[in-house]
Amino acid sequence: MGIKNFLLSEKVSKSEIDSALKSNNVLIGAEFEFTMPKFEEKYEEIIDRFDKMQDMEQEQLDYDEKYDQWLSIPNNPEPFPMPPQWALDAGYEIGDEIPPPGEIFPEMKTDKYQLFRTLVKEFVNLETLPFKNMIVSTDHNKKSASKWVIKPDGSLGLSGVEIVSPVLPLREFLQVTPKMFEWINNMQGDIGDECGFHISISLKNVPNLGDALDITKLSLFLDEGYIYNFFKMREFNTYARSAHDTISRSFISQTAPSLAEKLIDEPTMKKKYPADHYMAINIEHLNSANEYIEFRYIGGAQYHRKWDKIKSIVAHYVYNLSLACDPTFKKKEYEHKMARLVNKIQYITVCAEMTKMITDKDLDRTDPQVRDEWKTLWTTWKALYHYKEAVDRDVKTEHGRKGFLRMIHMLGIKESDVIWDYSRNRILT
Repeated sequence: MGIKNFLLSEKVSKSEIDSALKSNNVLIGAEFEFTMPKFEEKYEEIIDRFDKMQDMEQEQLDYDEKYDQWLSIPNNPEPFPMPPQWALDAGYEIGDEIPPPGEIFPEMKTDKYQLFRTLVKEFVNLETLPFKNMIVSTDHNKKSASKWVIKPDGSLGLSGVEIVSPVLPLREFLQVTPKMFEWINNMQGDIGDECGFHISISLKNVPNLGDALDITKLSLFLDEGYIYNFFKMREFNTYARSAHDTISRSFISQTAPSLAEKLIDEPTMKKKYPADHYMAINIEHLNSANEYIEFRYIGGAQYHRKWDKIKSIVAHYVYNLSLACDPTFKKKEYEHKMARLVNKIQYITVCAEMTKMITDKDLDRTDPQVRDEWKTLWTTWKALYHYKEAVDRDVKTEHGRKGFLRMIHMLGIKESDVIWDYSRNRILT
């Protein structure tokens, strides 16, 4: 267990997990991402041509930007930007306006939508899917509340497939998901590190989820360390950024008086939490007609072989989402979690300030003002001593050390600038 989880996580009991999985109050949807290696093998040449064209288009955009910047400066003394090599090979010269590569090399154009239709026709056996109500679409944004959607996933390349469920009762989700995992396996689909398994949840008894949800409470109670223990590749995934880290940054940005008085205002914190699609807890759909929360933690190589773990994690989602919509439920525990995080921020900050004084060779330690400053810091450090013990214990683990290092980086502190055991002047190494 990492330091941030030691300080923040709330364990969900087996009875609470069982109860969450039996809830009739939950509506849930899932996104299954995978790739089809056999499609890649058969259409390797076309895929390579498509990838090359994408690279050329990006180079052309970069050139256009440099071109416009150069023209914006009167009598620019700098040399004109160099066109991409493929444009030079095609006969264009320095100073020329370069058209899109698709116009220069029309034979390289690839219809990615037709390729996806080919992928589905040749490699995705729709007849064997564990459902019949489906839509096959080339639109990667396509969703349906009542039908399953089979569509491309741009982040996975031309061989990527995403199958999105309709809104399901939790009981039906628990029945169909293992069947979907088995189907992907039978189709010889590949699930690599880049693949995700995203879960969307709403609660029948919370019609105004955006108003009811305390996103800070949800983030602090959800045990990220438990999830990352089974899906290690997701801890630093840019498509599923840690909610704990986001909340920590929000607390760090509070004013000193607010932190000192533990005055963490829920509406202010909600505004600080980004409605960003790539957050591990994605709240962007709270502003939609059908409000729901998307959890993006699960994914990575062979996620479909971890159904028992996924089922338990989904129970954590359900339990903590319900908890975070009830301001009276575990109120004291919530207050303690916020106080712990504030104290943790103060503890690390004090350690950094003390380290500066210890390592400053020019500091006059006989100066009464310096001595008073040290005494104040020392008193604060002793008051937070149990956090030092938590650091001692948890930096011994990889996850704990990473959590601690992320926190000091958020505070703008270098690893070498933190000595936390002042009885032995021990530096984190």
